[in-house]
Amino acid sequence: MPAIRALRTGVRLLTARSSAILPVYLLATGLYGVARAPIIIAGLLTVWIIDQNGQLGTLIDTINQAREGSATGSDPAVVTQAMNETLGSIITPAIILVIAVSVILAIVIIVVSSALNGAMTVGAIIGVLNDVNGIESGLKSAKQHWRAMLVVRLVFAVSVISALGLLAVIRIGFGFGIAGDGATAGVISTLISVLFGLVGIVGVVVIWVLFAFAEQAVVIDNQSGTEAVAQSARLPMHRPRLLIEYLMITVGAIMFSIIAGRIAMFGGVSRLITPIALIIIPAVIDGFKTSAYANQTLTDKSTSSLQQGGIWRRGAINQSIRAVVRFMREHPIANLGSVGCLIIGGIIGWQKTMNISTPVSVDNIGAGFGMFPFGVFINLAVNNWLVAAGLTYGGIVVGVPAIVGLVFNGIIIGAVGGAVPQEVFIASVAPHGIIEIPAIIVGGGTGLWLGSVLIRAVRGDVTTESGANAIYQAYQILLGLIPFFILAAFIEAFLTASIAGLLLEMVAMIL
Repeated sequence: MPAIRALRTGVRLLTARSSAILPVYLLATGLYGVARAPIIIAGLLTVWIIDQNGQLGTLIDTINQAREGSATGSDPAVVTQAMNETLGSIITPAIILVIAVSVILAIVIIVVSSALNGAMTVGAIIGVLNDVNGIESGLKSAKQHWRAMLVVRLVFAVSVISALGLLAVIRIGFGFGIAGDGATAGVISTLISVLFGLVGIVGVVVIWVLFAFAEQAVVIDNQSGTEAVAQSARLPMHRPRLLIEYLMITVGAIMFSIIAGRIAMFGGVSRLITPIALIIIPAVIDGFKTSAYANQTLTDKSTSSLQQGGIWRRGAINQSIRAVVRFMREHPIANLGSVGCLIIGGIIGWQKTMNISTPVSVDNIGAGFGMFPFGVFINLAVNNWLVAAGLTYGGIVVGVPAIVGLVFNGIIIGAVGGAVPQEVFIASVAPHGIIEIPAIIVGGGTGLWLGSVLIRAVRGDVTTESGANAIYQAYQILLGLIPFFILAAFIEAFLTASIAGLLLEMVAMIL
């Protein structure tokens, strides 16, 4: 198959079949986001341990002194020494254990999520190419092939670590054999280090190329992990053209990402690159790889109700807004649970900072946004929607990541509310918060609901088709939240500072 046809298929998957592809990639991103849960929990436990030891105030004072010292031009060495001494007295074996366990759990979650996501995304794409429900096909593939995909991931990791380890050992051996005076030996050592670094990069790229189509071999050819690796490694000999085309398209995608990132940063909309890098580009490349490997292209007709264009379809946003209203009406317990988690976090954060006095000038509210903060507006809208998406699809893991995320966001809101004067907090949060916070609550409630769906699925009360419909409904809800986040971001970027200043002036006049 010509590369252009396979690449066109990868693009059309997002334009003509987005409702079957985007939910799967959002779910994949949410599963990766689950790894944040143990890190967040470890951070909260660390703060709790420090507080129980009576050292939280000392840590805050040291941080404030370091900030003041940096602002006044104090000796950085003195500031650094004071911070190190404070941290040295605070870090205990219990804290080290908590952090170590959280990191190990996060790594395990990332590896398992990678296996699930690889099987699910390729399964969804091949399902769409076969004109069946892509989401359902992805779920079935994840259930059937995740173990084989996990083997592929582990073999890849072992291969990379072994290759780099061997290079490191050889490099150390060369280091012992370097002779000459100090300057000459230093130059030679540097050159050898650069050479081995380049060899290491080339070696990792070669290994990556050999594993490039192992995912497709697992799902499409129904092979075991080791068989899929062997099949992918033989591809350069059997289908060299496909491999060259894949490398060219991958390099092009990397260049596009770099250029898009530079443009986004220059335009002040750097947050836009996140969905492009995590969802759009991987979906296109996976679509190309799967289409080319299976020698299949996208058909012009679709028989599945979940195969259509999604957000590109006329009336999709209105339909999605109705999905939000319907979810709020049909699942009050999930939404009330989301509210409860946010309130609990808010109370915890407020209690910990209520005695901290942080004077805030009205003139400083929104001062960092600039005269025409278009970039801030875009970044806020994208970031808040991504937070809601993470709460939604991360919550599928029995709701735990959604609970952790909601409580953590509540702690942040409460901590800010406790640290600044109440009238300033209300005036600066209420204008956009009355729209943004309910939207976050709905996202969290959707995550809690998806978690309950998974629990019922494990018990055998939910079929794969029903699970696919639930994932699609969550996708509709997220689409329906887009206008709310856009409106909230617009108010926060362009209007909050003025509204807050007016409200505070009215309060001052009344008092």
